[in-house]
Amino acid sequence: MHVVVIDNSKASMAKIIHLLESMYLIADVKGFTDSKEACDFLKSHQVDVVITEMLLDEQNGLQLVEKLKGENPRLHIALMSHTDAYALDAYQAHADGYLLKPMDEDKLWELVEYASGKVSYS
Repeated sequence: MHVVVIDNSKASMAKIIHLLESMYLIADVKGFTDSKEACDFLKSHQVDVVITEMLLDEQNGLQLVEKLKGENPRLHIALMSHTDAYALDAYQAHADGYLLKPMDEDKLWELVEYASGKVSYS
């Protein structure tokens, strides 16, 4: 699977990428601190999963979920935050998951397994 992580904290993003790279289902991981750059990348690359921070630079994570799901309904997207205050909003925006920081490796693995069962490689 191909994963994109969007997080305005480089340190947090590096930890998440490190966890993802250790999972055998993951082919590659690309990280972005800028949501616009991530969106540009997503337009020209096949990506299976996006894990994005709730509070971003130009838009919030909910807006990003709605935009990306509108462009590719099969894309799996999980929001992450330091608080669970946005969890209900995330599911109402059709996010596939909501992860709390600091990242729990087991919860991240559950998200990857869930996405891998729905990803089509045709």
